[in-house]
Amino acid sequence: MTKEQWVEQKKKKCGSLTDDEWEEREEKALSVIQLCLAPHVLREVLDKITAVSLYVWLQELYMTESLTNKIQLKKRLYTFKMAEGTSIQKHLNDFNSIIVDLKSLDMKIEDKDKAIL
Repeated sequence: MTKEQWVEQKKKKCGSLTDDEWEEREEKALSVIQLCLAPHVLREVLDKITAVSLYVWLQELYMTESLTNKIQLKKRLYTFKMAEGTSIQKHLNDFNSIIVDLKSLDMKIEDKDKAIL
């Protein structure tokens, strides 16, 4: 949703909502999105003061299906190693995170390749 669409939506808001109620809902939406973000991502978006600006920024940053993103994710996958002292559970979670990111870019990795990696 662009800022223009958000402004238009705000104009069409329910007639029973006051401006204060609308602002309260906006703050709640922003808080809910922030609660779902990882700490390293949250640090990047602390300056976003509306849910729309936060959503647009996240969409631009993480939803781009650029060649650079695909190459970077493949590089992370093929150079991924278990750090000394890391638990198996954390290592598998990190590995699965990379796999999910690749799937979100419509890249398929065969089960046999996952097992080898």
